Amino acid sequence: MKNLLFIIPSIPYPIHKDGVSLINYRILYYIPDSFSIDIISFGNDTEDDIIGFNGIFKNKNIKIVKILKSNSSLFKRFGNLILNTVVKRDVKQIDGVRFDNYAAVYFNLSPSLFWGVITGTPTFINAIDSLSLYNSRVYDNNHTIKNWLKLQLYKKAEKNFYSYANIVSFVSEIDKKYVTEVLKLDNAISIPNGVERSRLSKSNERERYSIMFAGNYSYNPNVDAVNYIIKEIYPNLKKEYSSLKFYIVGKNADFSYSDSDIIQIGYVEDIYSLYSRCSVLVIPLFIGSGMKNKVLEGFANRIPIVATSIAVDGMQVES
Repeated sequence: MKNLLFIIPSIPYPIHKDGVSLINYRILYYIPDSFSIDIISFGNDTEDDIIGFNGIFKNKNIKIVKILKSNSSLFKRFGNLILNTVVKRDVKQIDGVRFDNYAAVYFNLSPSLFWGVITGTPTFINAIDSLSLYNSRVYDNNHTIKNWLKLQLYKKAEKNFYSYANIVSFVSEIDKKYVTEVLKLDNAISIPNGVERSRLSKSNERERYSIMFAGNYSYNPNVDAVNYIIKEIYPNLKKEYSSLKFYIVGKNADFSYSDSDIIQIGYVEDIYSLYSRCSVLVIPLFIGSGMKNKVLEGFANRIPIVATSIAVDGMQVES
């Protein structure tokens, strides 16, 4: 049995708490039983998270060996970025867990969360999205000195951070193309997101007039999208369809509104049951990178989707 070490930002439980957790959950769930997995988490995981996670994986060779409470303050994140641009730090162990005890390391932290590069052990970095591409789009949208400096910092940090890995994976071919052409990385691949068919909703009973947006609202583009729907889309639709409801779904939802038909649901364990309820998924994202799980899940549940081009980035879709 081969031993692998997973270094991840948090325990992937609840499964749908964010896109990164969903991806890590799927990898762990479908990894062959011939592998034994040890996990180091850098998240603020609760006892309930650990119990829930262990319950899901009780029949697999997966063990949480360390939970390290990360300092994700803006100052710390900025400091890690700076250090990753100017100083190469070889890392061979974390808190006593030596990498050379494993056949390979799966690494899922960004250059703003971790300073250093893993050397001496085969390493697969699951970057998921390119933060350089994200900040490039932020700068294209708003040409300020601050945004330009952030872009240069992320480009240098990502290049240094990822160049020492055996493989760096992105969910979108667009992100992979960007880091290959702009950052000159030769170890990038793309592995697109997917949908678990077994969890798709079997119900066809949709509310006739309802729209929905789903996401984690610690991510600013999701907040901007909901505010755009409330200000620009919902009022116009409400004039035409008086019974229209707007469902806001996802973690950290905290929006102010006075309309009782704008329904803030928050986090739900089974988001697929909500997909079966709404009649249209509205996704007005204006900044971002990678491939959006909410779009794939909407398509898989056969929901009509109204979205910006950024929201369907990396997918072969037709308008």
